[in-house]
Amino acid sequence: VWGYTSLDAQRGILYMPLGAPNNDRVGVDRPGNNLFSSSIVAVDANTGKYLWHFQLVHHDIWDYDTQSAPLLVDLRRDGQLVPAVIIVNKTGLMFTLNRVTGKPIFDIEERPVPKSDLPGEQASPTQPFPVKPPPLAQNTVSRNNLYKGEPQHQSYCEHLVDDNNIKLGGPFMPIAFNQYSISPPGPAGGINFWGPSYDPELHLFVSNTSNIFQPMRLIQRPDGSYVNSGPLAGTRRFGDPERRLLCGPTPWGELIAVNMDSGDIAYRKTLGVSDALPAGMQDTGRPSSGGVTLTASGLTFVGGTDDFRFRAFATATGEKLWEIKLSSSVETPPITYQGADGRQFVTVVSTAGRPPRSPGTTDATTPSP
Repeated sequence: VWGYTSLDAQRGILYMPLGAPNNDRVGVDRPGNNLFSSSIVAVDANTGKYLWHFQLVHHDIWDYDTQSAPLLVDLRRDGQLVPAVIIVNKTGLMFTLNRVTGKPIFDIEERPVPKSDLPGEQASPTQPFPVKPPPLAQNTVSRNNLYKGEPQHQSYCEHLVDDNNIKLGGPFMPIAFNQYSISPPGPAGGINFWGPSYDPELHLFVSNTSNIFQPMRLIQRPDGSYVNSGPLAGTRRFGDPERRLLCGPTPWGELIAVNMDSGDIAYRKTLGVSDALPAGMQDTGRPSSGGVTLTASGLTFVGGTDDFRFRAFATATGEKLWEIKLSSSVETPPITYQGADGRQFVTVVSTAGRPPRSPGTTDATTPSP
C-alpha cells in the first residue's frame, strides 16, 4: 500500500488500495491473477481481519496500481441509502461497490483482452470493466486518431509512430516483445494518486484525468530475463519532449463529473492549455497531478495541470469561473478554510516539484530532489 487508505469510522472498516506486484512490466515469474495486487482490500480496522477484496487489474503487467484513496460515499438506490466505496486508478475505469459487502453497485463485466506475445507471459484472458460509467480516460489509440492540429506537431507524431514501428492498441494490450507499443492510458495516465472528490448535495463524482500514454518495449537480457528498455521506453511520454506536446488524441487532460444516481457522465471539460502551440490551437488539455477540492457552495478548485494555471469551476455544470497563472504548477489538491474574519480562503502549493513537470523543467516521471 503506497497510496492512501480510507476509514469508515462508523463501521470500523479500513479500505486499502494495493499496488502492482512489480513495476518491471513482466510477469512470467508470477503466473495467475496475483492477489491481492492492484486491488482494494477491506479489513476490520480494530483487528486487521480480512473482510473482502476486489481486484481492479488481474496479473498487472502495466504498473496500473491502485493508489488513490478510496472514496466513501452514501448513494440512493431504490429509495434506500447504500454505503458505497468508489475506486479509481490509472486505467481510468471507475468501480462502485457496496463498502460493507464489496458487491458491485453498478455492474462489472469480465471482458476479453489481448494476449501477450512475450515468451512465457500468461496475461489474464479477461479484465474487469464497469458497465457504468464509461471509461474516464482514453483507453485506445490508433494511427488514425493521433494528434490533429498544428501541421508541424501532427507530422512529428506521424513520423514518431511510423519511423519507430510503434504498435498502437486498446485497453490492456500487453507490452510487445522487441517492438515499441502503446496501450492507453499507461502508467502515468488515468487517475493517479491524487484521487477524486464527491459532492453529496449534487451527487457528483468529480476528478481531473490525464491522457498521457507511454511507449514501452520488452527485450531480453543476456541472462534470459526481460526488461522494458529502449530510447523511447521507460518514463518518456508519447510525444515531443522538446515542445512538451503529446501525440495522442486531444484532450490530453480533462475535468470529469459523473452523476452517481445514474452512473452517466455529467460533463467532460478540457482542462489545461498548451502554450507552445499557436493561438487558437492551445485548448488541448494538459496532464495533471494534483487533485480537485469541492466546496459546499458548489465550487470546484483544481490546479494539477502543468501549464501553471489554477482554476475554479461551477461543480454543477463544469463552467469555468476564473483562472490565474502562477509562477509554477500546482501539483497537490487545494485546501480551503475560513479565516478569523469569516472570509473563505483557498490555498495551494505551487512548486513544480513533481511530475508532470512545469514548462522549463525536465520531462520525467520521478520526483525531483
